[in-house]
Amino acid sequence: MIEYFQPDQLLQALDLTTPAKSCFIEAPFDALPEMFARQARIQFCGPSDSDATEAVVKPMKTATGQRSVLAFRGRYHGMTAGAFALTGNLNAKTDVASLMADVHCVPLPLPR
Repeated sequence: MIEYFQPDQLLQALDLTTPAKSCFIEAPFDALPEMFARQARIQFCGPSDSDATEAVVKPMKTATGQRSVLAFRGRYHGMTAGAFALTGNLNAKTDVASLMADVHCVPLPLPR
């Protein structure tokens, strides 16, 4: 592991493959069933709520062919147009135009 911290190593590169990133992703693929692993993908997101939310919504819509998304009221999902559309604070979104359509906010089912 110490070799990754040597001066000539690229440590962080969101869009590039590095030796450390290659080693890191081998373990999950090795743990998956072979048939699933052949079709699986890993996405490295930036360090924000919006990046993570967008990384989930786009493939979900592509895989299901659906446009509608359910989101829980009172939850925060980020500030990009797509992530903000999913944010459950309905009052904050009333004056914002061009948010992602077909988002339905539902109550978070909490045990009582």
